[in-house]
Amino acid sequence: MDSIRCPHCGSVSQDVSLKDSCWKCGKILGAKSDTPLETKSVIAPASLEERVVMRKASKKTTLSPALVIVLLVLLLILLFLLINRHL
Repeated sequence: MDSIRCPHCGSVSQDVSLKDSCWKCGKILGAKSDTPLETKSVIAPASLEERVVMRKASKKTTLSPALVIVLLVLLLILLFLLINRHL
């Protein structure tokens, strides 16, 4: 089952259906409400799996330009030494 945000009080009830009552206010989750909570679009918080994926994606680092230049210079030096050794 999913988590449902109560249209009456705004609290999140987990593992419930629209026929169950809210844990906080006790009203039926599927019933319409006259409060402004119903008209607002509510974004549910990210699940644990989504947060882990977002954290891993943010930790991916790219090579800095200075590191790329250093690696290229080292490669050129190595190639120069190998070519001079065979001549």
